[in-house]
Amino acid sequence: MIYNGVTINDSILLVYNILFTFLLILVLGVGIFGFITYFDKDAKKKREIRKKLEEKAKTDPYAKKKLDKMNRKRNKSIKQEMFEKIFAFAILAALWFAMLFFFVIPGWTDYIKKDYVVYEGEIKVEYYRRHYYTYLDDGTCLTGGLGLDEGDHNKTIVYSKRTDIALDILE
Repeated sequence: MIYNGVTINDSILLVYNILFTFLLILVLGVGIFGFITYFDKDAKKKREIRKKLEEKAKTDPYAKKKLDKMNRKRNKSIKQEMFEKIFAFAILAALWFAMLFFFVIPGWTDYIKKDYVVYEGEIKVEYYRRHYYTYLDDGTCLTGGLGLDEGDHNKTIVYSKRTDIALDILE
């Protein structure tokens, strides 16, 4: 890709965007699957039991008592299940929107608009917990070390504006 007359490698940003878009879709799919399986796990069995008890309750007083007890228990658990559903949905929605607004949209915006920043000056590269980080003099912390050794360097680098991912070194 050519940016300001210089060829740069923005494939790191593309991989980042594809990864987080895939994770976003995965979270949505797993959430929907989890909702369906978790909240519908015993519903079919209980409906069948309730139907059989309703038929028996017409003639058997013991079955009527059992059906009444089952209905009371069901009414108590409906509130609990509703709270669980709302809570699970709120957490899933918060996670999904956080991923969307903090990772996916900024990443794709940088990539599509080619919204990159060229920085020239002193940088410091550090290795921390299996990742390289590049620190600029203005306090910006970039993800990636661009193949540089740890320490201070005087380089011109290109990084994405919103996601702060180091893309390339300009020589």
